[in-house]
Amino acid sequence: MVNCMTSILSVATLPVRVMEEFQSTYGSGGQLQDIRSDARKEYERYYSSEEELNEQLNTFANNCMFAYCGENTVEVQIDFPSNREYNDNVASEELPLAEEFQDHLKCFIDTSKTAPEERYRMAEKLIEQLHISSNNYRSTLVERIQQEKMDIKCLQLLRAMIHNEERKLPANWEMYPKKNKK
Repeated sequence: MVNCMTSILSVATLPVRVMEEFQSTYGSGGQLQDIRSDARKEYERYYSSEEELNEQLNTFANNCMFAYCGENTVEVQIDFPSNREYNDNVASEELPLAEEFQDHLKCFIDTSKTAPEERYRMAEKLIEQLHISSNNYRSTLVERIQQEKMDIKCLQLLRAMIHNEERKLPANWEMYPKKNKK
């Protein structure tokens, strides 16, 4: 800011004493003045240790996720030979990377059937659950929070059914959709 004002004052038609006064007031030795309020300073001092603890907690949570969820590869997640990533970096909401999630998903898939209508017939239960949930208006806050978690899990399972099939396609399947039609 000081440099900016110095530039402006030097081209302005103001008397030299105005520029000298500005330099003596604000440009002394490049010292900066702390403009934060006392409340802000106290807040930063008081919560600085909590911010460090929060960063450590986030690191711990990420390490646990990697330790217990498995690798982000199609082969590890759905036991299909592929070197593709399971979750793309561009996805807005990643699917869980855990064996338990894939086991839960298998409850809704009849692997003995080949026709999609028969293979995914149990997915109707997930859709029915979402329908029931959408018509449930009389509930407490706690029940609504629990219901929202259940709805998210149902949507994740439905999405994973589609996602797992897409991950089994070749990486360039979108370029040749007819060739990869099942």
